Amino acid sequence: MICKTPNCERPIHNKRLALCKRCYSYKWAIEREASDAPKCSIGDCQSVARVKGLCFIHYKRARRNGGDPLAAPGRGSPGKRRGIRSMKGEYITNSGYRRIRTPDGKWIDEHRHVVEIKLGRELLPSENVHHIDGSKLNNDPENLELWIKPQPSGVRIEDAITWAREIIRRYT
Repeated sequence: MICKTPNCERPIHNKRLALCKRCYSYKWAIEREASDAPKCSIGDCQSVARVKGLCFIHYKRARRNGGDPLAAPGRGSPGKRRGIRSMKGEYITNSGYRRIRTPDGKWIDEHRHVVEIKLGRELLPSENVHHIDGSKLNNDPENLELWIKPQPSGVRIEDAITWAREIIRRYT
């Protein structure tokens, strides 16, 4: 079925009124503004009051900003910059590790950075760092051990021997 509004060829959304979604929304908005419903209690806002004398927008802002519907138009706390990890150059990841910004601007887990400095080279993808005491935030060099990940299962004998020789050469 098609909307009954002249020159509108959209499928109907409201069966009772035989209107498409766009025409129904427009009709509802016109009737709402023309009605005697109370208006929002904030300044020049002409929207209909829905909750506690406020329109939906001002009510949401009041809930977000501790009761003040005029505190901030955007998301989050007023004055807080969004999308920036930290002004200090460090933060705690969701998995509990401290991530820092290196002088070249790259983010890296602090425990990996400490071991890289200790070894004088970057860690290989097959290497990881273990915290001896189990505390992810204790990145003291004496608390960190370099571990290697074992070769994958199902490896050919020739590849396993080559891998073992490489490990012995690398760490002796």
